[in-house]
Amino acid sequence: MGLARRERENTRQLRSAWRCGVLRLVARNTSLLTALASLLTACAADQGSSEVNNQAGSPMASSVAPPISTGVPNPVEPNFEGLACGAENPVPAQGRLLTRVQYDLTVRDLFGGLVTGDFAARFPEENQVLGFSTNAEFHRATSWLSEGHMTAAEAIAGQAITHLDQLLPCSTSAADSTCAGGFISDFGAKAFRRPLTPDEVAPFTTLYDAASAAGGFSSGIKLVIEAMLQSPQFLYRFDFDRSVPVTNSVPVNNSAATDPNLGSVSSYRVGGYEMASRLSYFLWNSMPDAELFDAAAQGNLASADRVRAQAKRMLSDPKANDGVLDFFREWLALRNFGSLVREYPDAQPAAFSQDWRGSLELFLQEMFWGRLPKTADASGSPPSSAPSDGSQPLANGTLSDLFQSHVAYVNPALAGLYGVSLPAGAAAQDFFPLALDVDKRAGLLTQPALMALIAHPDQTAPIQRGVFVRDQLLCQPAPPPPPTVNAVPPKPDPSLTTRQRFTQHSEDGTCSGCHALLDPLGLPFEDFDQLGRYRDQENGQELDLSGALNGVRDTTIEGDFDGPLELGARLAGSSQVQECIVTQWYRYGAGRVEQNEDLCSLAQVIANFKNSGGNFGELLVSLVASDAFRYRSEVPVAAAEMAASDTPSGDAQTSEVTQ
Repeated sequence: MGLARRERENTRQLRSAWRCGVLRLVARNTSLLTALASLLTACAADQGSSEVNNQAGSPMASSVAPPISTGVPNPVEPNFEGLACGAENPVPAQGRLLTRVQYDLTVRDLFGGLVTGDFAARFPEENQVLGFSTNAEFHRATSWLSEGHMTAAEAIAGQAITHLDQLLPCSTSAADSTCAGGFISDFGAKAFRRPLTPDEVAPFTTLYDAASAAGGFSSGIKLVIEAMLQSPQFLYRFDFDRSVPVTNSVPVNNSAATDPNLGSVSSYRVGGYEMASRLSYFLWNSMPDAELFDAAAQGNLASADRVRAQAKRMLSDPKANDGVLDFFREWLALRNFGSLVREYPDAQPAAFSQDWRGSLELFLQEMFWGRLPKTADASGSPPSSAPSDGSQPLANGTLSDLFQSHVAYVNPALAGLYGVSLPAGAAAQDFFPLALDVDKRAGLLTQPALMALIAHPDQTAPIQRGVFVRDQLLCQPAPPPPPTVNAVPPKPDPSLTTRQRFTQHSEDGTCSGCHALLDPLGLPFEDFDQLGRYRDQENGQELDLSGALNGVRDTTIEGDFDGPLELGARLAGSSQVQECIVTQWYRYGAGRVEQNEDLCSLAQVIANFKNSGGNFGELLVSLVASDAFRYRSEVPVAAAEMAASDTPSGDAQTSEVTQ
């Protein structure tokens, strides 16, 4: 076998080694192969135990992707009556693979801003479950993603070694094996988000020794960084701490307690370092800071009160906006602005995609944080600038603000599109808060960017707008259409309004059931065209904005309404909308679809959210203090073995998951 071929084979073996905890490394120097082979040997020895049910203290935690089910689990019906609450009722904690957003923000904080770049830009998109890419069961490693991890690790390590004077625990003039050992322990504790065990330190030390012997100190440190960034302890968040077991914690509504195939269920309070990571990745989308690490080390994350205190501190940090924005981008599918296509005879909307996204994101930030800067009216009176002072008070925005605010953000491009004036000389990239006509627009439902997003290229999309209200705001989706139904909207007709066209379209008996739930919710938005512009006529005819809320759980909001302003006012005070918003945050933060075991925690968070007047800050603080966030159960061995036997390859996809 020739040298090049042998190198390729060695590289292939090393790339597969990360699954047992050793890091996918490309052996670029033959003198390193002996050291790398020793790592593989250690990995093979570790695999005498089950990869599915790893215990704390293993030299390297298994990076085997969580078992994938045959379909997305259905959310449970949110019936909070008669729950057997009062004791912890947790679910198993699956390994959580970092998302692309989390990866880049973690790299930023791990290196203190010394390393910069959009390293995750070439990673494949995550599978989305109910709109969220954070679902632990379906966001899985694939060969494509692993290749991206390797490429990113090499680029990051290459930048990092140019800043060794700021990364090492010693002076660069004293760089030796002792200094390298300190770096492995200190940097490794940050990268793995907990102290390394001696068994974890040893292979990195071996790797450094071999690499430094071949290429010097910086080469050894560079390869250690590459290795750590490809380790499952960096790429995943694992919960293995068993130091605080909880007994008698499974109420009767937990199906695992009565299913003989699942075996016994043990419950544990999440360990200090694990809780630090749960907090930081939910609120910041990044790794813990020094204060969180200290709190974990001192056992100060054990009680709900201390977790609440940390959450309030973290929400005052500017990094909290990273988590907030990511939630809104996922919940409202703002990613779709990147592929938006709109047709209109007197506008070129392709250029507006990022303007729309920027406008909507600024609105959402203001609604969440409760920042209400002075606004400019349509006459062009001097506006204040968009929030940008870097500080972040505890979130004071409310659900009522989200649905009833009369502000939108526009830049010069959008001002021209919507016919409003901005100060002379306004830069193209600057957004200004604009006071909206209170008789035409109010809150999220009438934001120009949202109306442009939920539309077809050549016309409005009343069905999709109705789906948005039911799915995202009420958490009560309409049944899916029969597979034989043609979902293409009727073509625009210059002699008919959209309501008239869709009335004819929905008279088919196979469609009438769904349309009865969706049309009365979507057609009242017809005063906004596919570019989000206000109109009171279509094809020379007055618009009919009448609508109805039918078949919803909150009977206080049922019935007829006139236009999106009245709909928004109803939703702002609806208990069902409050429950849905909490549920959406829960799906995002917990990384799973809510099940029976989650209902007790959900009920408490919902109650706190309602009692706070719909305050978003209280929602997040209550969520992290809930039992579901602070406890976990063990994956029963019998269940794990059954799941593992049916686990497809890491590249498998399912039709129920959005790619």
